[in-house]
Amino acid sequence: TVDMVEKKRFSVYSGHINNSEQNMLVATHPHPPRLLAVALDEPNCARLGDALEASSVDVNMVQIPGMDQLAAALEGDPVDLILLGDDSEAASQEDVLALLEEQGQEIQVLLLGQRFDAQRALAAVSAGAADYLDLENLGRLAPAVLREVRRSRERADQRQKASRNITQDQRLQALVFQSDRQASMGMLAAGVVHEIKNPLAYILYNLEGLCD
Repeated sequence: TVDMVEKKRFSVYSGHINNSEQNMLVATHPHPPRLLAVALDEPNCARLGDALEASSVDVNMVQIPGMDQLAAALEGDPVDLILLGDDSEAASQEDVLALLEEQGQEIQVLLLGQRFDAQRALAAVSAGAADYLDLENLGRLAPAVLREVRRSRERADQRQKASRNITQDQRLQALVFQSDRQASMGMLAAGVVHEIKNPLAYILYNLEGLCD
């Protein structure tokens, strides 16, 4: 089972983020983004929810204590973004990224630490994180969430289009194969008729000679 943080659908107005970006996101995908808060305790999850609420960002957030629960959550409803606590032993960045790769999931990870460390942030991004945020200063949280959710959904749309194209290509290849097979069968039938006609012609010719 996965422990759920209270699902919040935020609608409070704020001018702190690019509202046009959120409007575009809502227009293309009306369902609120699903975020997994991994290895973040309840007070920090509440702080994240408050920061998003203050910026008018509408999300469904699920609290994930550790790796086992994360693996189960990834098999459920689609996930738009993972918020990962950087100071917990319950789930490391390396383990989370390895699990995502194992499951073939292209979900971005935002790391959140108790205080901002430039070297740690650089190392985290170099290792595959989308961004590194400070839990003590969540001013960049809403823009980062909107940015990564938009990118995630764009990638999902591209995968769906690619899948449709592959299906269409497979159908076309099947039609071409069927057409080639029918042509081959036609050529084979013509060859059989030709082989049958040749002996008959030879027999008729000899019969005519005998009659003469």
